[in-house]
Amino acid sequence: MLKTNNYIENKNIILTGASSGIGFSVLKKLSSYKTNVFTFSRNLAKLNKAINNINSPVANIFSDTVDLQYPGALNKYFNSVFVAEDRSVDILINNAGFFSASKFIDTTFDDYEKIININLRGVFLLTQLAISGMLKKKSGLIINIASVTANKAFPNCSIYSASKAGMLAMMRSLREEVRKSGIKIINISPGATATNIWNEQVLAQNGYLMSTPEDIANVIISSVELCSLTSTLVEEIVVRPQNGDF
Repeated sequence: MLKTNNYIENKNIILTGASSGIGFSVLKKLSSYKTNVFTFSRNLAKLNKAINNINSPVANIFSDTVDLQYPGALNKYFNSVFVAEDRSVDILINNAGFFSASKFIDTTFDDYEKIININLRGVFLLTQLAISGMLKKKSGLIINIASVTANKAFPNCSIYSASKAGMLAMMRSLREEVRKSGIKIINISPGATATNIWNEQVLAQNGYLMSTPEDIANVIISSVELCSLTSTLVEEIVVRPQNGDF
C-alpha cells in the first residue's frame, strides 16, 4: 500500500546495511513509499534475497556490490550510480556496522581494523560523497545509526564503542558546518536490539528484553518526518529497551 510522506516520496535515498536487522526493517518501511532506495552490500546475493522478500509494488530499490571498507569501490559506485546519472542524494542513512564482542586484550588487529573501517571510515567516505550534492542544492538529510555504547561503558566492546563515539563526534562537528546550508543531521543511538549481531544463546536468553528492529526502524522513519520542522532540528535520539539494559 502506498504511503504518503513529502520527505520520503520521490527522493533518492541511500541506505546501508539493508540485508538484515535494523536496515532490513527500514528497507521494508521505505518500500511502502513511492521513492528510490539505493543500497549495497559485500554480499549481493544476501541483499537481493532480502529485497525479493519485500517485493515492493511502488518503491524503486537498486542493489549493488560495494564494500564500505574500500574507498575505490565506493568512489566507483557513487560515480556510476549518481554522478553519471546526474542524481543527487536527498537522504543518507548510515546504518551499516560491524560488531565483534571481545575483551580489549583479546581483540585482534584485524577485528580492530574491520570495526573502524566499516563503522567510522566507511561513514566518513560515503557521507563526503553524498554531501557534496546536498551542499549544491542546499538541502538534505543524513541519519546516522550510532549506539548507546558510545556514551555508556559496557565490557567487551571497547573498539566498537570507540568507532561509534568517533562517528558521533564527527557528525556533530559536521552538523555545525552544514546546518546553515539547509542540511539536517540526526544521530540515533539504539540500545540493545534483537538482531543477528548477537549470538543465538544471547538472543534466546535476553532477546525478549531488547528493542525490536521494527521499533528502531519506526524511530528512523519518524525522524525523517521531523524534517517538516523547518525552524527546528532534532539532533540526537536515544532509544533504549523499556526495561533498561540487560
